[in-house]
Amino acid sequence: MDSPPAPLTMRARVAAFDWSRTPLGPRDAWPQSLRTVVDLVLSSAISTSVLWGDDLIQIYNDAYARVLGPRHPDALGQPVLEVWPETRAVIEPLYTGVRRGETFSFENQRYVLERSGFPEETYFTYCYSPIRDDHAEVGGVLVTGVETTAQVLGARRAEVRLDSSTRLAGAATVADLRHLVETTEPVPDLPFVELYLRGDEAFPDTLLPVLRSGEPLRLNWPAEGEAPRLALALLVDGVEQGEPSGVLVLGLNPQVALDEAYRGFLTEYAQQVGAALVRVRSSEQARLTRKLEEERAVLAAFVAFTEAVGTENDVLALVRRAMQVLGEVGAADTFSYFEREGDHWKFRVWSEDVRQEVLDANAALSDTPLIADALRSRQAVFRDGWDPEREGVRNTEEYGTAVLYPLLVGGEVHSLFGGGSRDRQQWRERDRALFRAVGRGLTLALERAEQVRRLDEERAALDAYTAFTEAVGTETDIHVLARKAVDVLLARYPGGTAVYYEPEGHLWRARVWSDDLRPDLLELLRSGLPGTTPFIAQAVREQRGVFTDQWDPEQQAVEHTGEYRRSGHIPIVLGGEVRGLLGLASREQQHWTGRDRTLFGAVARGLTLALERAEQTLQLDQEREALEAFARFTELTAGTNDVDALAQRAAELLQTTLNVRSAVYFERGEGLWKARYVSGSVAPELESRLYAGLPDSAPSFALTAERREPMFFEPWDAAAEGLPEGAAYGAVARYPLFPPDHPVGILGMASTDAPTWTEREKAVFRAVGDSFRLALERAASIQQIERQRERLSDLNAELGNLIIRTAHNLEEPARRLGDLLDPGRPLDPQALAGLSPYDPAALHDEVTRLRSVAQDLRQLARLEQQDVTKELLSLGELFGEVRAEVSATARGAQMHWRIEPLPIVRGDRALLHQALEVLMTFTLSETRGARYVTVSSREVEGEVQVTVEDDGLGLTGEEAATLFDLTVRTDQAVPLLEGSGLVQVRRILAGHGGWAWAEAQRTSGKVVLAFPRDEAVNELEALFRQHKPGM
Repeated sequence: MDSPPAPLTMRARVAAFDWSRTPLGPRDAWPQSLRTVVDLVLSSAISTSVLWGDDLIQIYNDAYARVLGPRHPDALGQPVLEVWPETRAVIEPLYTGVRRGETFSFENQRYVLERSGFPEETYFTYCYSPIRDDHAEVGGVLVTGVETTAQVLGARRAEVRLDSSTRLAGAATVADLRHLVETTEPVPDLPFVELYLRGDEAFPDTLLPVLRSGEPLRLNWPAEGEAPRLALALLVDGVEQGEPSGVLVLGLNPQVALDEAYRGFLTEYAQQVGAALVRVRSSEQARLTRKLEEERAVLAAFVAFTEAVGTENDVLALVRRAMQVLGEVGAADTFSYFEREGDHWKFRVWSEDVRQEVLDANAALSDTPLIADALRSRQAVFRDGWDPEREGVRNTEEYGTAVLYPLLVGGEVHSLFGGGSRDRQQWRERDRALFRAVGRGLTLALERAEQVRRLDEERAALDAYTAFTEAVGTETDIHVLARKAVDVLLARYPGGTAVYYEPEGHLWRARVWSDDLRPDLLELLRSGLPGTTPFIAQAVREQRGVFTDQWDPEQQAVEHTGEYRRSGHIPIVLGGEVRGLLGLASREQQHWTGRDRTLFGAVARGLTLALERAEQTLQLDQEREALEAFARFTELTAGTNDVDALAQRAAELLQTTLNVRSAVYFERGEGLWKARYVSGSVAPELESRLYAGLPDSAPSFALTAERREPMFFEPWDAAAEGLPEGAAYGAVARYPLFPPDHPVGILGMASTDAPTWTEREKAVFRAVGDSFRLALERAASIQQIERQRERLSDLNAELGNLIIRTAHNLEEPARRLGDLLDPGRPLDPQALAGLSPYDPAALHDEVTRLRSVAQDLRQLARLEQQDVTKELLSLGELFGEVRAEVSATARGAQMHWRIEPLPIVRGDRALLHQALEVLMTFTLSETRGARYVTVSSREVEGEVQVTVEDDGLGLTGEEAATLFDLTVRTDQAVPLLEGSGLVQVRRILAGHGGWAWAEAQRTSGKVVLAFPRDEAVNELEALFRQHKPGM
């Protein structure tokens, strides 16, 4: 089966949490101080939380999550007083004081917490200190703590056992013992005790299973006069006639988990009672009394050690206290304390009786048999009959016994505590117990000291970071920031040397340094160290700090550094790239402690964050300057659509803003990129060459046109462009301009001062290019709108002329007919005078003309009222449908078609189909005699123009101009043509934003249908268009 997923770390939970739902807001909007403190807290192994803002929003690390118990992970991002409502009365005043800048600390503070499903009694040593925000005001509270529940409970229970041992020692009879047991003063971990002996008349049946099996029984015990309470029934160890003596019922603390330590305490208490019972029942009272005295001595030694060390955190001082306590009770004659250094164990503390010969002969012990056994068992190892040769410890023949106790911190062997006796060959049980008891106390003290040490390191790091942050303020100059970092380091390490390096090519040059550098070393560092220098190469490769306690100038290949003893170097990494190296060295022989590394790392981290902020500020400045350039160009070109004027403004703006050598605007034509405008200092020969044109294949043009994005060529190769050697530009930039309805262009600039472009120059160039492109698009849009306006004006004028001429043509017939039909008018024999004689053919033509006018008007009315539904459709498919329809007719069957690939447009399929059908009445008219029809398309000035050309009778200029006019039926000066209902075609195309017209040709007919080009369908067109006729 698959293993269950590993629980999320607090770093992952904080990163995934939706902070925008809290008063803190999105994480990327947090103040720098908060982000830094949270990063330190999440990296800490100490139980730590951050309470930020007026609501004291809680952010904590993995160690603190264990303190929260079931409140985790819901406590993340919540106000602390809502997470711990039961502690409000205690902690709320503290937070008020911390907001005023005060710091509070409490040792072994008691809290009752709901973290394991019940109100649990816990103890913590806490420190509440203020956190300064980016404005040096108190922005939150840093809560650091160490849970001391185990130590407090252990000491409390030790006192109970000691007191119990003393009380029980005074019992002379079983009745005395029962009275002493059952009248024991209630304490939290032992609220009541009841003793039941075998043979008692009132021996409860509930306890019989314990008496029979000897196994502990947890139950609810009805204490006298009270409701049942939790208790543990344990067998009394005393033996009577080969059987257990009885059962002890021990009340349980409901606010403490019944863990191994608690069970051990209760078991030891039961053993004390059993021992007392055996003592009062046995004739060996003296032996049992000695045993109790020994246990009391052990407990007294543990208590004495605990009281002696107090709040001491110095490891060596704690060890000396342990030696003193064990020496006073006579547990051993000689004591020693070892710590690992590399692969060896070395003396750190020893008692005064240890001879120098012993120290010299065993200055660096490896894993001897005794050491190996202690490391493997992780508990005290006692040796009787000490054999120096077998154990591999020289000059120790005087000793008869030895012991080694491994001291564990954080689950790992931290050090070894040893002892021995000269006058005994065997360890007494009393002495073993004493050594174990003091060893346990020393282990607890070392764990506390380690936690305090870590806390001190983190506080020192936070102080150093705070000092650096306050020193730099809003500074963004990188070398000033590095100087501040150097000053902070020197303030904490007086007499040290600090240097900040930056890469330049393959060298790392010192940019900032402390004043104590000797001239020869300073000259070397300013000249630059190779990137292969061991400490530099390692720091860059691993992107983490490199620390050495034994500086070796020859190994590091750095001259003039023989006076230094230790060094540390931390890389400054921005965006995954090492941008700098912060170094610190000392002339004194010292080791890099964890506190030193943490403090140094905090300053380096502060410098990194400051440099990140400086880069962000620089980027914002570049973006702001680019925006200003964009706005400036827009302002300068607001009133013009002339390309030459736009190019001139762009070139001048680039020169004035960036001080570039020259700026040129090119347009493509005839396979060449030809300069249309040249600005700046350009040699005459080069300027002539630019106006003549550069080939499409020139790299700077080909790549820019292919990628259609700004390109920066640094350095630039003039020869590859086909230019003379005199065009010695260091860097060139190109911006592609591919606006609709305009020739393709490229804006370029060149510099002779540097082989590369700065980010500022790139940003400004992009901004000017963007603005230039938008101006060209705007000009094209204005031209297209003007063309549409002119066409609309033509349609309106045409409609007006139709109305006027139609009225004129109908007015005279209407007047004459009105005169004839007026019943009140006297009969005038001369009324018909002047009329033409009856001519049937002429009358038929007139009636036909009037009916056509009516038909055109009805068609016009329908077209004007019909909604246009636009959809994506292939003109190739549409022409194919119309060709199929007309080919089914006798006239259409005689036609030969050639339909080239046609584009996809947006249009109303039914209306466009109708327009093409009407167009066919002209194309296929018998009088024109066309046999071949060719349909093709091209893009012209923002439009897709579809050309329908045939080999039939051509059109004169006047016929072509009036073919699609409404007035062709009402006042026609030229002969009527078949298909003269083409008015519909132009109206339908106009409704789609296009147009229709005919071109005058003598030997063929040519009609052009224009559709607006839709950039959004270009990609779809590429998918649907096939390289075959009609598609």
